[in-house]
Amino acid sequence: MKTQIENNILIAEFLGEKEQPYNFPQHGTLRLNGDFKTEFFDNQLQFHKNWNWLMEVVEKIEKTEVVGQVFNIQIDRNKTHILYAPANYPNEKWFENLILKEGESKILNCYNAVVEFIKWYNKQELKETKDLFEFYEDQPENVKSILESYGSIEAMTYEELTGLQKNLETIGYTFDYGLDAQPFNLRKI
Repeated sequence: MKTQIENNILIAEFLGEKEQPYNFPQHGTLRLNGDFKTEFFDNQLQFHKNWNWLMEVVEKIEKTEVVGQVFNIQIDRNKTHILYAPANYPNEKWFENLILKEGESKILNCYNAVVEFIKWYNKQELKETKDLFEFYEDQPENVKSILESYGSIEAMTYEELTGLQKNLETIGYTFDYGLDAQPFNLRKI
């Protein structure tokens, strides 16, 4: 029970609610005395058992971008997948599995996948999240030197990108690139 409450708090914080009582007017209920309840305490959060509450989280995850990655959630009868793909590939065929939860009820699989995603997401937020290709001024001198030795990165072949990536990895940096041979997400390893 304590873990469930902790996980619900984790979700509430992901949605931007930092302290209780958490304000969720969209999940408010009409009380017997005619008041409309919009504030909830830790033990009143219902992400683990109410699809309306949980879908708000699913929608936020699908609108989230982390270091050039976008996410899609597939909720099937007996499993939930959280998939990711580079943000510059809107075509769903590029999505790969990040999290898979199965073996529970449909709502619990989704809930557990969402909790695992938020824990993963929070770790990503602690890392350096800038794409150093976009923030040239923040690149260390040794990274700049390697990049300059390759010339224009926009016109590189896969082989050249692979060589560049290996050279950067020797100094503790890496990046991603897609089928269009466009590098992105230059970051510290």
